[in-house]
Amino acid sequence: MVGANNEVEVPSSVLVDESSPHEVEIESVVASYPSPAGFVVQKLESVTSEESSMTSGSMFTSSQDSSSEDEEDEDASANAAELLAYANIRLQQQRLQNEVKQLREILSQKDEQVTQLTGQLRRAITSKCDLVVACTEMERLKEEAEKYGSEEAREVKKGYLSILEGRADMEREFMNELAALSEQMCNMDRRYKNQLLEKDFEIAQLEEKLRRLDRKS
Repeated sequence: MVGANNEVEVPSSVLVDESSPHEVEIESVVASYPSPAGFVVQKLESVTSEESSMTSGSMFTSSQDSSSEDEEDEDASANAAELLAYANIRLQQQRLQNEVKQLREILSQKDEQVTQLTGQLRRAITSKCDLVVACTEMERLKEEAEKYGSEEAREVKKGYLSILEGRADMEREFMNELAALSEQMCNMDRRYKNQLLEKDFEIAQLEEKLRRLDRKS
């Protein structure tokens, strides 16, 4: 409604609360243009539309920025996970190589032990040959003693029997040691060969993983 002093009465439905940031602008429009209330309503709608447009644009920009940051975070996380997996594989490969190196050193030590045992075996064979020669000589002496039928023959026979017993004991010990050494060598060789095969297989798997990672990167 327009009063007698050309003042515009704004309807209560379009009044702006005192806390609105556009209060000063609306009052200046009403004071400058003493026109009907419809013009004031149109001005209010224009201001509200501009504010809504600004708010929508700000929200759209914020959404784009947030989406871009999320993508960058995902890329960084993927790269970090890939680098971590690569580093873990490298560590496992290094550990397996160290274990293989230790196994090879152990095998070298066992080879030295086998060489020493082989030397002992040769010496035992030499001792056995010496015993065979001694027994042959004792048999000859026995035959001579029996031929002459003297007291010396009985002593020779007793010595011969003692030598035969010693020979049997040495041969028995020799065969037992030889069997034990043979079994020990076979077990050691089989165990360490199996361990080397397992380590070589694990190294091959790790190298395949590294190649796949290199192709991906």
